[in-house]
Amino acid sequence: MKKSRLVLPPLLLLVLLCCLLTLRIPNPELGTGRSEGIPAPARTGARPPSGGSCGNIQQVYPDNPFSGWPVDRFTGDWRSISSWFCDPAYFRGYTHWGLDFGARQAPASDGGWLTINEAGVYFTADRGVVIGEAHDGGEHWGMGNHVITLHVNCTERCGTEGEHEEEGQYIYMQEHNYPECYDPHNPIHPDLVLDCVTDWWRGSYFHFKVTTVEAGDLVERGDLLGYIDSTGRSTGPHLHYQINSPTAGAVDPAMTICSEYDPWLRSSWPWERTEMCPDY
Repeated sequence: MKKSRLVLPPLLLLVLLCCLLTLRIPNPELGTGRSEGIPAPARTGARPPSGGSCGNIQQVYPDNPFSGWPVDRFTGDWRSISSWFCDPAYFRGYTHWGLDFGARQAPASDGGWLTINEAGVYFTADRGVVIGEAHDGGEHWGMGNHVITLHVNCTERCGTEGEHEEEGQYIYMQEHNYPECYDPHNPIHPDLVLDCVTDWWRGSYFHFKVTTVEAGDLVERGDLLGYIDSTGRSTGPHLHYQINSPTAGAVDPAMTICSEYDPWLRSSWPWERTEMCPDY
């Protein structure tokens, strides 16, 4: 018995050491960054942004560039909101840092339960850059296939055909032979160029069936990002929509999707909600 007591601890230490050596810790970085403050396009499956404060519930940020209903089904129908920002009914031990758009739940006389599966998801700011995208059906920290965008402010100018991005620039060629730039006496046909910088507001969209954009793409309001499914750790088809500010972390999207948000909506069951958002 004494001999077994002397041998057991070293064996346990050996097993623990092997586990530590094989453990892979995920890297949360989204990119290496550039001199103008725009991060390089993220690798596929970049870790989604999180963190914030439940003190941000119903807080309004005037500089928030993201607004509008991000899904093309049940538009403006509060009965499709299945989980709120900092929802106390969310999974135990986790905080919900966004807004979930799921099945529409209403009384049977009003159509009952209707799925949101395969609904289109659209970008909700004026312009942005895709800085993270996953489309392989992997778990990706529970968020599955997803798109992460960074809002940008762009300045238009006339550029040169074939102009390439230089160190410290983040530019997009919008249109060949742009009428306001075109000079018939110039043998090099100019294009419209967008020089973009970020204000560090981020919009994230999780649980896609398939994405339709790639890291590095410039997107504008209303551009299709993909279609809803239930990839990742999800209990059913829905879109997790999240807005992160430059300073306050994740913020509550509820007031940005409808101009007449009522706090009562948070404490009501989906099928009790009869008000439709008048914006749509």
